[in-house]
Amino acid sequence: MVLQTSNNTNLAKISSTSKFEKFLEICIFTHFIVLALGLLTSTSLLALSHIFMIIPAIYFLKFTDIRKIPISTYCLLAIFISIVLSVIMNMDIAVKGIRPIFKAKYFLIALLSIAPYQWYFKNHMTAKKVKILLTVFMVSTTIASLNGLIDVVSGYNLVLRTFDAPNGRNAGTFGMTMNYAHNMSFFLIIFFSIGRNRKYFFEKIQLSRWLLSLTIVVNTVGLYFSFTRGAILALLFGVSFYYVKTNIKVLLSTILIGVILLAGIFIYKKDVLIRPQSNSERISQWKAAVYAFQERPLFGYGYLNFEEHSSLLKKKYHVESENFKGHAHNNFFEMLGATGIFGIISFLGFVCFWFLEAWKVKSKDRYKNITALTSIGFLVVFIVGGLTQSTIALGINLFFVMSFYAIVTAMLSNSIASDR
Repeated sequence: MVLQTSNNTNLAKISSTSKFEKFLEICIFTHFIVLALGLLTSTSLLALSHIFMIIPAIYFLKFTDIRKIPISTYCLLAIFISIVLSVIMNMDIAVKGIRPIFKAKYFLIALLSIAPYQWYFKNHMTAKKVKILLTVFMVSTTIASLNGLIDVVSGYNLVLRTFDAPNGRNAGTFGMTMNYAHNMSFFLIIFFSIGRNRKYFFEKIQLSRWLLSLTIVVNTVGLYFSFTRGAILALLFGVSFYYVKTNIKVLLSTILIGVILLAGIFIYKKDVLIRPQSNSERISQWKAAVYAFQERPLFGYGYLNFEEHSSLLKKKYHVESENFKGHAHNNFFEMLGATGIFGIISFLGFVCFWFLEAWKVKSKDRYKNITALTSIGFLVVFIVGGLTQSTIALGINLFFVMSFYAIVTAMLSNSIASDR
């Protein structure tokens, strides 16, 4: 999504000194600050970040040149439409009524944020602001991980003020291990990329060396002690993918480190790594999603409605773990069972074109190349982690994914957005 700037007198009227442009600038930067504060700490803060984007998102609609929208963004629009239709067409079995439609806001806001993001990056983002945002993100996330680690050791959560540590597993400040772990894998793939290109960030952004090192160490330990198999494996695959085209030795070393880490979990907490009941429940949800698709192939059972019917479906088709209900624990099966053929095709298109658009980036601008490679690593984490968890249906994880996608799409599209 890019700005339509040629022969556009309305956009020209927003001079660099206008009060309204200053207002837009403040709204977007505040949105980024709140986003950095809340992605690993608070769902309430994340809701606030959306509020700050309402006016910029609506305003920049009229400056969007639909001819230059990336195909992945069209696929994201198709996902949004598929979700809305899946809810409307399944009102006869909708347990939550029309409410799941409002959860589609994550996809819509990501769509509408690309143009204002791009405008802000081109006209107002500076090295100082990048440093501020990354510093806030590192500090808030590290505090969340330390809080969770204290919870694991002592059983007391300083933020939630509770003594009920979740089975000795790090849950950050969320109180939900899976939410924390998958968002942490997203966070770490970004900061491993920054660490890999640390010379650039130290010189150009003046990022703190000690804070970056502390952030990576503490949050890696935090993820490890979540003992979340899917999130850890996803991160290892994501990091490994950085070196597919560049350094096979580092790739093999990363795989070896992953094997050692998993062996450590096996020795220290075998019951977390090998969980037959959990595995059986996940597989049963995948089977239920297939049956849901077979019964309602066009629109599925409805977004966020499949989980309400999963137990009944398993009883109907004699699937194991019939009393266990929930989401599909897999993004692909979730979209298949909940949104049908239109939803799964849109989702597959979104993933494939996101990858292709980032893969083909070859720029003289080193920052753009770093962004593209980080985008690929992030997408790999999203795909692998989504094989055992429905991050496409969990708001806190989906918030991170959609925010990241909108940001990198805006950054990688800057070259085709003319200055005003």
